[in-house]
Amino acid sequence: MSSPKSLITRKAAKAVVAHSAHGSISKVKRRPVRSGVLLAAGGVLGAAVGFLIGRRSAPSPHAAAAHDDAPGTNAGAPRPVASVPDEAARAAGSATSVT
Repeated sequence: MSSPKSLITRKAAKAVVAHSAHGSISKVKRRPVRSGVLLAAGGVLGAAVGFLIGRRSAPSPHAAAAHDDAPGTNAGAPRPVASVPDEAARAAGSATSVT
């Protein structure tokens, strides 16, 4: 059973949504061109903001390289090189071979 608090919250949210929908429909009926222009402008602005936020939060492909050049890092240290087992080791079934 729902608590009285959640029931009141749900009813209030439903009333707000219904009121907002009614007002929006009323405005569209009165001035449809203005509503369409505002809706399109909001969509374009929302897409642009979403794109920019996505670009800012995405990891940069050059982030590791930029970090290596930063002062205080081991910029002069050699990078580890992945070793590839040769064909003889692979054929012999060595523990280091990757199949």
